[in-house]
Amino acid sequence: MSIDAPPIDDLDFDAGRQLPQDLPAERGALGAMLLSGKVAEELLDLLDGGEFYEYRHSTIFAAVLELYTGGSPVDPITVGNHLRRNGELNRVGGLPYLHELINTVPAAANGGHYAEIIKECAARRRLVEGGQRLVQMGYETRGEDLPAILERAEKELAAVVADTSAAVGTSALDAVSPDLGPYLDGTFTAPEPTIGRREDRAALFYAGEINRVFGKSESGKTWLTLLCGLQHLQAGGHFVFCDYENGPAGVIPRLLNLGASRELLTSDRFRYLDLRDTMLTADMRAAIVKAHINAVVVIDSVAGLITSNAKSSNYVDDVEALLTRDMAVLTRAGCSLIFIDHESDRGENGGRSSGSHRKRDLISGVSFRVEPSTPFQKWSAQGSPDGRSRVYVDKDRHGSVRAASVRVAGDRDHFGDLTLRPYQDGSVSCKLWWPEVLAPEAEKTAEHYAQVLIDAGFPEGHGRERLKVFIAEHELKIPGRATFLGEILAAIKTLRQGGPK
Repeated sequence: MSIDAPPIDDLDFDAGRQLPQDLPAERGALGAMLLSGKVAEELLDLLDGGEFYEYRHSTIFAAVLELYTGGSPVDPITVGNHLRRNGELNRVGGLPYLHELINTVPAAANGGHYAEIIKECAARRRLVEGGQRLVQMGYETRGEDLPAILERAEKELAAVVADTSAAVGTSALDAVSPDLGPYLDGTFTAPEPTIGRREDRAALFYAGEINRVFGKSESGKTWLTLLCGLQHLQAGGHFVFCDYENGPAGVIPRLLNLGASRELLTSDRFRYLDLRDTMLTADMRAAIVKAHINAVVVIDSVAGLITSNAKSSNYVDDVEALLTRDMAVLTRAGCSLIFIDHESDRGENGGRSSGSHRKRDLISGVSFRVEPSTPFQKWSAQGSPDGRSRVYVDKDRHGSVRAASVRVAGDRDHFGDLTLRPYQDGSVSCKLWWPEVLAPEAEKTAEHYAQVLIDAGFPEGHGRERLKVFIAEHELKIPGRATFLGEILAAIKTLRQGGPK
């Protein structure tokens, strides 16, 4: 193919003219962001960084975005430190230039006005670049007939108009107004889980979403997430484990015993982060996004993440800020987040903090509750099962995981049974089995379960908490709702007093 047209840069129809730009407005916008966190938040909603004409201005904007997304303060010192760590500080003019940006701003409140000027200049540059491509088509002489060239030009012009209109924006609501077409014409399909596999190949977690596994100590929560992360790693994906709880000695041996090879754990697709004495900073999150494409990222635990950031899990705002704003850089990049949430043994309600309900609300994928039948302790060389837990669906935003579960006890969805069996060679078998389909629990009365418990040897004079322990120890298939357990205890008393069976 031969093209006789001159390069776009050599076209003389605009010789000597600069592309549309307004460098004072760019400096003013950046200066306003460095002066005011409120203005920075406003401009981060209006701009994405690609609108800046000067490279160093887009670089500074990107640094502000990363700091703000990570929950760090934005000022000349923090931005300069961030740029220095990335080797870009000298390229943008050093700290003096950052302070110069502040000194050129008449008022930080003008930041929004500067942003609109920047957006308009960027849109005009798109028009010029589109026009240059149309001129290029007119110079092409490669045997293509005129109707075909005109058809291409028409498509190019439509694309330029659409691109420019999108750059300018008709409303601040456009960014949060999705295309409703698929919902209106019936072509929308709900997301399907793709991360982790049950033994029958049913998947557990949703990609690119915030997922959760929670339960009490020794319920197998970490085993479950390691199993799913390793499955993703063995399938060619990336796996990042952020550890606030165990340390390397509590994680790496488990992966080896699950069958992970040394080569796999030393590859560039796996990363173990020991965060027991530090925090998951904005720089770390940015590095995860850059080095680990569409990774499964496990956070063990969400309480460690919150406290390491000097936050409190009892404060709803702190929980929401960390799980949505600060971690959003990972999910926006396609990473699949799995939070491990430890439930306290204190109290009848598990001793959960007031932030727990908000954590559940913020889950965009699926939340599992893991309840142990046999506690998951350190594995041994014996050949008997070392741990067994039931995995229930606590919340499923899209419904596909719940559809693969079995409804038990009237209102609980049993997704599977997690088992751990150690072998003599030091390896372990950790598997998630599909749930057994049982007869409808609603057909069985409290008197029925009371007789089952009496036959199993449930001692007299004990209350609800001892009843729960007895049911778990004997692996009895009895609904665990608090009100129903009360009915069962009353029925036991009646039967032992010679009442009707």
